[in-house]
Amino acid sequence: MAQGFGPALRWKNERLYCAGRRCAGGAVLGAAVLAALVAAFLERRHTACTIKRLDQMLTAAMDGSLSEQNFDESRLSALENRLGRYLAASALSGQNMRRQNEQISTLISDISHLTKTPVANLQLYTQLLQEQTLQPQANECVQAIALQTEKLQSLMEALVKTSRLESGILAQHPQPGEIAPVIHRASAQYAACAE
Repeated sequence: MAQGFGPALRWKNERLYCAGRRCAGGAVLGAAVLAALVAAFLERRHTACTIKRLDQMLTAAMDGSLSEQNFDESRLSALENRLGRYLAASALSGQNMRRQNEQISTLISDISHLTKTPVANLQLYTQLLQEQTLQPQANECVQAIALQTEKLQSLMEALVKTSRLESGILAQHPQPGEIAPVIHRASAQYAACAE
């Protein structure tokens, strides 16, 4: 009888052995899946923290209050440092541009004020000459001087207006206008040279 139970017992032992192996394989597979899920969760959490920190950095940069908070060797700290340097250079560049614009505006204003008296004197002398009885050729010269003096005065006024527009003192309000007077003045300017 012991022999009759031998094959059945052997078959049962083999089944138990295979089930144990399957169970151990399933446990290893389950542990691997669990480890992968934990790793994916940790990576997602790290990415979310990084994005949150980048958002904070950009918000601080837009507010002008960016300062390094992490002094470590991480890539995020290096990025924060580079962003801070870029913003500092941009602010310095903006200050330099504003200072240069102010200097240009001041220079234009000074030039305008310094040229007002000579231009006014030219207009006065031209008017005095126009009141005199002169030869026809001299009258043409006086008229040319008067025209050029007016142009110089209008150029200086345009220069001052341009300076004020750049600095924001004046605002533009464009309106349609006639082009014929502009063309007439331009052609009259070069008519004397053409003859």
